[in-house]
Amino acid sequence: MKWWWRYGQETPNLWKEVVNAKYGKLDNWCTKKNTAPHGVGPWKYINNMKDDFFQEVSFRIGNGTSVKFWKDKWLLNIPLKDSHPRLFLIATEPDSTVASNRDGNIWDIRFRRNLQDWELGEIFDLFKSLERFPVNSQTPDSLKWGESSKGVFSVKASYNRMNTIDVLTDPWPWKLIWKTKLPTKIKCFTWTALKNATLTLDNFKKKKIHLVNRCYMCQKESESVNHLFLHCPVAADLWHMFTAILGISWTIPYCLKGAVESWSLWKMNETINKIWQMIPACIFWCLWIERNSRCFDGTSTPNCSLKSKCLVNLFSWSNLSPVNDVIPLLDFIGSLSVA
Repeated sequence: MKWWWRYGQETPNLWKEVVNAKYGKLDNWCTKKNTAPHGVGPWKYINNMKDDFFQEVSFRIGNGTSVKFWKDKWLLNIPLKDSHPRLFLIATEPDSTVASNRDGNIWDIRFRRNLQDWELGEIFDLFKSLERFPVNSQTPDSLKWGESSKGVFSVKASYNRMNTIDVLTDPWPWKLIWKTKLPTKIKCFTWTALKNATLTLDNFKKKKIHLVNRCYMCQKESESVNHLFLHCPVAADLWHMFTAILGISWTIPYCLKGAVESWSLWKMNETINKIWQMIPACIFWCLWIERNSRCFDGTSTPNCSLKSKCLVNLFSWSNLSPVNDVIPLLDFIGSLSVA
């Protein structure tokens, strides 16, 4: 977002000329969107933040030559096309700038036809707002960040704002992954699984790679992230093993994200809480390793051995040491009970 702020606020310099030459200049505030199916570059990824950035900014009007009268946010907290939709529909030039809707010091808004009686109240409200709005033709237009009077962008303010939005729209417990003692590659894999991005056969189909879609674990249902890690009989057996050890009753949710959210809602005592947080990732990883073994090597592990591997991995990750003796492992399993 910082680069979008710099692009709109800074005077022309070398880096802007390079970006404009490669991607094309849309207006004074942003470049054209890169729609090429190939190529990698920093600005291509910065472009993905453009919509989020312009939701948080408005415009300070100077001479009005760079701000769109109807489509940009400058007079109210929303664009005029949203606050006065009926007037926008009959505007002569929907893409006109603020300056083009003025004649000297007078507002001169043009429409394609004469206004109807029921539209007069709306135009009166618009002119009432406009007559209180100062216009300085001697200064250029500029960006304003957020609701503060200074309106200056900062990375900290942007970060806090994005976190606030994420909490409201996506309140799932990310700490269940990143704030554990799991190895880094297990954390990354779990995150990928929750984003439905693991290379299961249904995701291959989305990439237009067509293969016979059958679960390698049960050989009955089609393979998907939700089926492989939750509803496959092999996966369900692992989940039931842990619920039996812990002494709890739990219904497996429909989707993977819902399962992690539901798992995090249990209130555990401090002695096993950190181990509890690692159980979903442990199950996911063991199932994925077994799935790939059956897919690429043609070898399968009995369910009882798969359960043992899962418990051994959980013990190793929670104690940050390998299993050298069966006694500590049995004590560890016994300590998991919450009943």
